[in-house]
Amino acid sequence: MTPPVPAVLALLAERIRDDVLPVMGDSYGGQQMQRSLMLLQAVSEEFDRAAARRVEEITALQTLFEQAAAVVEAPELARALRDATDARADFTPATLSISALDQQLQALRALLITLQIWTERCDTPQAQALGQAIWRELRRGTERRQLSGARF
Repeated sequence: MTPPVPAVLALLAERIRDDVLPVMGDSYGGQQMQRSLMLLQAVSEEFDRAAARRVEEITALQTLFEQAAAVVEAPELARALRDATDARADFTPATLSISALDQQLQALRALLITLQIWTERCDTPQAQALGQAIWRELRRGTERRQLSGARF
């Protein structure tokens, strides 16, 4: 039997909280253990949602690029946006590894920067609307990555 990672991390956090922290008190070591406890809780939360959050962000960026490709007048950028949109694929076990998803996200984020630069240099209502859509997605991306503060 393989124990679920969040359960193992929760058990470790419980041991630190109940067994180690009371003994160490407010010492420097106790403060370090308190930080370790918070990190374990954050890692547990992120582990549980890591793939889903990345897939959601990839999908959101590809949707944004699909909309942008119809507006962007620069041929090379429009082609790169279409290519990023056409690259949509069914996720498989190989493509759902965190490293594979991070690699795909890195490429999409680089393209997003290029697109944002284009919107800032282009003075059309469509480019301005696209720039606002980019900022909305950046805000949503930040919200996706936030950890719940309830346990910290």
